[in-house]
Amino acid sequence: MENAGFLTRLRQIRTLTGKTQTDFAKSMGIPRTSLINYEKGVSSPSADFLLLLREKYKISIDWFITGNGEMFITETKKHPLVLEVEKVVYDRIKEMVEKKLLFLEERTTKIESLLKMSVQKAD
Repeated sequence: MENAGFLTRLRQIRTLTGKTQTDFAKSMGIPRTSLINYEKGVSSPSADFLLLLREKYKISIDWFITGNGEMFITETKKHPLVLEVEKVVYDRIKEMVEKKLLFLEERTTKIESLLKMSVQKAD
């Protein structure tokens, strides 16, 4: 790992998260002394640290190690078939909910009618 850039990027991530060294180290499950050693260039983070950084903060490992590319992982585009299936499922659920709402609305109207009729008979 190219040290100066790596050190800068690690501090940049921590600063962006708004965390102190102690809080950032806790969030990454490492001792504060390990984070300090990473930031000073005394030692390098483990692969597990890099994977957790990617998972927890959506940081690109490539960017973190080399400085190339985007800092944050961007959402991957979904395959057109996945989008089509999602739309079919969404439309089906929407249709079912609309039918249920219509049924409940009809029942409510019928109950209201029966209540009015019973109130009128009571008078």
